[in-house]
Formats: sequence, C-alpha cells, structure tokens
Amino acid sequence: MALSLLARFAVIPRHPVSITALRCASKKVDKSRVPVIGEEDIIEQFVKGSGPGGQSVNKTVNCVVLCHRPTGVVVRCHESRLQHQNRRMARQLLVEKVDDFINGEMSVRNQKIRIERERKIKAEQRAKKLREKKRLEKEEKQRLQEEEEEEEGLVDRWTKFQRAQAEKESS
Repeated sequence: MALSLLARFAVIPRHPVSITALRCASKKVDKSRVPVIGEEDIIEQFVKGSGPGGQSVNKTVNCVVLCHRPTGVVVRCHESRLQHQNRRMARQLLVEKVDDFINGEMSVRNQKIRIERERKIKAEQRAKKLREKKRLEKEEKQRLQEEEEEEEGLVDRWTKFQRAQAEKESS
C-alpha cells in the first residue's frame, strides 16, 4: 500500500532533459563554481498550498518558500504533497537560481544549454553536408543516365545508318 502511494506521487523533474544530453554535458560542465549555501543564509517559510487538489491542498502547510539572504533570490516550491520533498526540491532550485544569479553564463544550467546548442548546430551541419552529398550524387546519377541515353540514341542511329547502307548496296 505504501509503495503504491509513493509510486502514485513520484516526483517528476521540472525540466526534463534527454539522457544523452546529460551524459555529454556532465563531462564538459564546470561545477566548481556552484555556490555552497549555508543554512544560516536561508530564510525558510512554510505556507499553505494552492492549485488543483481541493480542500486538502488549500489547508495543508506544505508549500516551501526559501529566500537567500545575501542575494535576495526567492524560490517557492509546491510540486509535491509532502513537505520534506518540497524542502529538498526547493533547496535544489535555490542552488540553481543562486548559481544563475552569481555565475551568469558560467552557471551549470547555462553551460548545459550552451553544450546542447552546440551539439544541435553540429548535427545540423552534418545533416546539411549529407543532404548536399546526396544532391550531388543524384545529379551525377542523372547526368550518367542522360549520357547513356544519348549513347544509346547514337548507337541506334548508327545501326539504322548501317542497315540503310546495306539495303542500298543490296539493291
């Protein structure tokens, strides 16, 4: 019973990313600049939730609001019905937001976005190169086919000419 309840309320990531993108990005991402946030820098509040779910959602205090004192970054998390899961997710979101705020382009999220963008550009270039190669092969095949048809036409005319000469000589 407990397992089915946990399975029913499994946490779904906010920003789904493909596995290959994560695998490739994790090798090239510099995580040394990710800030370590101490508990003394966080103001934590628990507020009543809102949204779909009716009365039980509206009366339970499971929405977590975190404020990072030095930067003023505020994160609100109400993804799950469970307060401890919301606390954990809110802390992860806070680290991401503070990383974006402090490091800007060198934040982990922006590095992954940049790596994914570069990967897509390379894939587009490969596809463009392959399309060009196929187009050239098609043109070459068409040119060879036209040459063959032209040669067949010449052979046909030559054989007709020889037959005509043979008929003239025989008559």
